[in-house]
Amino acid sequence: MEIEGLKPLEEWICDVCGDIIKSTNDWLEWETNNITDKDENFRLVHHTCKRTNDTNTLLKDLYIHRVLGNNGLAKLLNTLETLNPNNVSDFTEIIRRLHLPYYEEARQFLEEARINGEYFSTELTEEDCKYIIDEYSKAFL
Repeated sequence: MEIEGLKPLEEWICDVCGDIIKSTNDWLEWETNNITDKDENFRLVHHTCKRTNDTNTLLKDLYIHRVLGNNGLAKLLNTLETLNPNNVSDFTEIIRRLHLPYYEEARQFLEEARINGEYFSTELTEEDCKYIIDEYSKAFL
């Protein structure tokens, strides 16, 4: 699903259903694997798309509104220090989605930009995101 025109830092794409998350009372969730003790599968989801615990994982979550703004960024960084992430880049991707303006919209075009030889690094700026949206969303107009 291609979603354009997201309100930066106010709307996100649900990692389960692909629809727009508009409520900050929806969730950032992840699992702790009971076997490896690793935190994994970080996702932004609607309340109705939340997972349930199973025997191999413990579900953890935070309301999106708790991880927004300066205090939210501090909360995420503090959380990172206490986590045992299976893959740190999965967690930093969540930080980009929640804190880098235009990233959530631009990320749907990142694969195409990389195929075209652009933006192999994760060091994207707000300006990079605006460029990607402007350049690559044209194909969907």
